[in-house]
Amino acid sequence: MGSEISRAAVVDHDAILELHHEAGWAQSRVDGEVWVARENGELVGSLQFEELPCGLLFIRAMVVRADSRGRGIGGRMLDEILETRLSDWWLECRDERIPFYSKHGFHVVQEQVIPAAVRELVRPRTDRRQNFMHRET
Repeated sequence: MGSEISRAAVVDHDAILELHHEAGWAQSRVDGEVWVARENGELVGSLQFEELPCGLLFIRAMVVRADSRGRGIGGRMLDEILETRLSDWWLECRDERIPFYSKHGFHVVQEQVIPAAVRELVRPRTDRRQNFMHRET
């Protein structure tokens, strides 16, 4: 059976935070609009995004449970929201995630073209390079 992608329900909150915890994230709340992936009724992935006042959409977090990775679940979640919400999409990611997002139409942008509204959402990192990516629909 394939994965089912849908908007998260209130009852998914704790399972989403558990996914974040398993991924090593310190996130203690779920913000913005959230979509989830389920397999056999079990939550195996989540994707959070937020619409900014200027109308841009920013992907805040995407995670797939470790034992469910490599089967296209993250790509299906991403495709679902990109088809549902036609807009300018932005995200910030690690170097190793660039190929994944590039396959879905995102491209790395230069520092000077990042909108202030996007820049304000992301805390500066000193432990790794920050890659901002954009997808226009």
